[in-house]
Amino acid sequence: MAAARTMWDRTLKETLSKSSNSKMGDESCTPEQKHLPDGDRREDQVTHPFLEALFASLREDLQMVKRGLSQDLKEVRRIVAETGDRVSTLEDHESNQDEEIEQLQQEVINFSKQQNALQDHAEDLENQSLRNNIRI
Repeated sequence: MAAARTMWDRTLKETLSKSSNSKMGDESCTPEQKHLPDGDRREDQVTHPFLEALFASLREDLQMVKRGLSQDLKEVRRIVAETGDRVSTLEDHESNQDEEIEQLQQEVINFSKQQNALQDHAEDLENQSLRNNIRI
């Protein structure tokens, strides 16, 4: 942006020096300008190159901003892609965890059934033992 500003300043100085060094005759003026004082005619000649330099400077500034935004956008897209990959990995792990949890819950149910069956069997054995002791 500083380079654009320097270029603009240089162009402005050149334009002003050209207009102040040149002699203004009526032949260089448009019919509408002939009735204007010399200072106003000079200003019209300075304005056009000045505006061109200003627009060139603005275009260059906009191009620099555009390049900066483009780089920022690429960085944001890269970060979003990385985040998407991480989210996909987490979703895969989560689905694996869900399957493991389901499997472990089924095992707990099976162990609970086995424990109840063993407890019932132990009570039956204890009752048989008590009956045998009563007979003796």
